[in-house]
Amino acid sequence: LAAGLGLSAFVAFSIATVSTWEAAMGLVVLEGVVILVLVLTGFRSAVFHAVPNQLKVAISVGIGLFIALIGFVDAGFVRPGAGTPVQLGAPGQLSGWPVLVFSLGLLLLIALWVRRVKGAILLAIAVTTLGAFLLEAALDLGARDVESNPGGWGLTVPTFDGIVDVPDFGTLFRVDLFGAFSAGAVGVIGAILLVFSLMLADFFDTMGTMTAIGAEAGLNDARRTPSGSWSSTPSPRSPVAWAGCRPTPPTSSRPRASARVRAPVWPRWSPVCCSCSRPSSRRS
Repeated sequence: LAAGLGLSAFVAFSIATVSTWEAAMGLVVLEGVVILVLVLTGFRSAVFHAVPNQLKVAISVGIGLFIALIGFVDAGFVRPGAGTPVQLGAPGQLSGWPVLVFSLGLLLLIALWVRRVKGAILLAIAVTTLGAFLLEAALDLGARDVESNPGGWGLTVPTFDGIVDVPDFGTLFRVDLFGAFSAGAVGVIGAILLVFSLMLADFFDTMGTMTAIGAEAGLNDARRTPSGSWSSTPSPRSPVAWAGCRPTPPTSSRPRASARVRAPVWPRWSPVCCSCSRPSSRRS
């Protein structure tokens, strides 16, 4: 789901600021319709197979680095610097209880992941969230403020307000399909370019996400591409945008029952392949 975080910021801070948010959702609906047409015509699948595998992997890495940077900034681990774009912590060093909670949670996640514990990410999130609740109840750190409270929480303050709440349906169907095309908003040319920008970013975000998840699940074929699932993935953008939400690119279809994880191909210089350090002409 996190593959679309960049577009969420783009819609909120770039499109909705020059028009209304209903008009911004309308552009997302139109972009979803265009993606759906590309899926039905097979064009998206053709482009997917035409892109080199190295570029697909690079897109996956770029998405991961972007999400990681968002996490570091929100946790207070990384802050804007004076002479450099980023620095460690607010005064150039790591300080504050929220940063400690984040660091311990990250170390716990890495340890569980290395030990191949199922649900490692969810377990680390649950433990870190419980620790944040207890810490806020004991110390009352409050929300972060650069001047008055630099050691506070960067996002929502972890306070207990109940388990279940009634969802807000106030944004349902509040979409202005062609509002951005008016002369007082973005204009026809600008709206078309925005739809193209949304489509292009979603297009390649989905490509990188599908490649990475397919590799982890063992669903990729010999060309290291998800076999038969990417071109048939429906586009959720239009219906979700009708609800007033910025959708994220789909990840993957349901794994097939016959899918198996392929054994790794060891290089000839690997000690797993041959018993000595010299290259061997025989297959292991």
